[in-house]
Amino acid sequence: MPKIYFPSQAEFEDIIELKFERILSDKLPALIRKATQKQYFTISDACELLSCSRRHLLYLRQSGQINFVKNGKKIFFKREDLEAFFDDNYIETVKDTSLDSLTPGEVKEINEIPGMENFVEWKKNNQ
Repeated sequence: MPKIYFPSQAEFEDIIELKFERILSDKLPALIRKATQKQYFTISDACELLSCSRRHLLYLRQSGQINFVKNGKKIFFKREDLEAFFDDNYIETVKDTSLDSLTPGEVKEINEIPGMENFVEWKKNNQ
């Protein structure tokens, strides 16, 4: 039969206070940041956030890569759509270790290609 533990009122209050402090320290900064940030951006604001030109932003909009809101002649972009664009285009780098496994014969073949003299050595030194 399982044993049941009933904490005293002081222990219960300490547990609740500890949980509450943990929730506040973990969640509150993100909630404050979200509440105080701008939710909609004009074209110039979006260009600044994306570090791109107006023309490139127009291209992204017309090609359907970024969603937008149109109110008459005014165009706005939602923060979450701009962030989603970054997330969708995130490329994780992978270290190229293929040169490490080349045999001496393969290195010689690469270096015999015109303009590729000592490429493998250069590539290994610059990784």
